[in-house]
Amino acid sequence: MGAGDGPTQPLASVTNRPHLKEMPDSSPTPDRIARTRWREVILVCRKCQKKLDKKTDGGFGPDGDQTLRKALKRYLKPEFRVGKGRKAEIAVLQTGCLDICPKGAVAAVNAARPEAVQILAPGVDLLTLRRRLGLPVRRPPAEGDEAGGERGDGAVDETLAKA
Repeated sequence: MGAGDGPTQPLASVTNRPHLKEMPDSSPTPDRIARTRWREVILVCRKCQKKLDKKTDGGFGPDGDQTLRKALKRYLKPEFRVGKGRKAEIAVLQTGCLDICPKGAVAAVNAARPEAVQILAPGVDLLTLRRRLGLPVRRPPAEGDEAGGERGDGAVDETLAKA
């Protein structure tokens, strides 16, 4: 008997987990999809962040003492749900090496725009960083506008132009 010939254990039921959806399949273990609220996914190179010496090179954020991932999360938090969980609107995730390896900077990419990997030097202004990564902006509510920059479906009205 091979490893795959024994009896298979059924997967846990997805009926009590509304974020999982069972896909129709003839195999004994059906494929499942986990739904997320992610609109944007930012990938930050873990190796670049680790190599960056905050004492000599500086860091990110208002005081220059944060990693790029943490500075982005804190900067975007007043407008969006930010994190890495499935309920976040913008996911800021650390990834393995992007094979660019800039000296004294961090490589990051918006997963929706993989053709443009950004090389971000410490101390860069967070608004500039946001523009370069192509992250959305919610417009402040106009007079008489109750929606607060969002349409009824929760979509973002405007995206900053690429720098």
